[in-house]
Amino acid sequence: MILEFLFPVCNHNGITECNIGYACGYTNYGPSLPFEMEVIRTDASDRLSIVLPRIYFNASPDPLDYDYIYAEPVMDDGPKDYYDILVRGMQYDGKVENPCYIEKWLDLLEKEGLFSFKGEKKEACIDAFTDANGTKLIRLVVTLREENQIYAELFEEVSPFVNVKNGGHYMMFDPDLAEE
Repeated sequence: MILEFLFPVCNHNGITECNIGYACGYTNYGPSLPFEMEVIRTDASDRLSIVLPRIYFNASPDPLDYDYIYAEPVMDDGPKDYYDILVRGMQYDGKVENPCYIEKWLDLLEKEGLFSFKGEKKEACIDAFTDANGTKLIRLVVTLREENQIYAELFEEVSPFVNVKNGGHYMMFDPDLAEE
């Protein structure tokens, strides 16, 4: 199978004590969407930052319904810094404000087992980026904990970051090595 989407080209340089670890893999959605995610911890919060390809969602489960949910990014002052390092060096394309689009991502990734919300309140936001290969991406940031309030729980294991020496970027996936 040749994959339609490449892994995002993510930064792994400049880690601090806030950058707890990362994981990468594929979702089972559509043509297997690649993702990379990291956990960021400060005294005030724990956040999960997930980088994925920007995609269209069907508006309804009916495969003949050609209405799609998509969110064009809206330019603002720039991305909020959550101490995450994966998107550093990427072109910022704007904030995604469409609540239906955000909800579709949250539902998808929760069903994939990356995290689970603990109550009705879902603390999350999305920004759009373009990586070094020109791939259109989103960064979904989910608040796991803020102060003493737990909003979501992480299920995926994360590996500790290690500093890389190749200019801050590395390629997670080589399309020439894709299985046919």
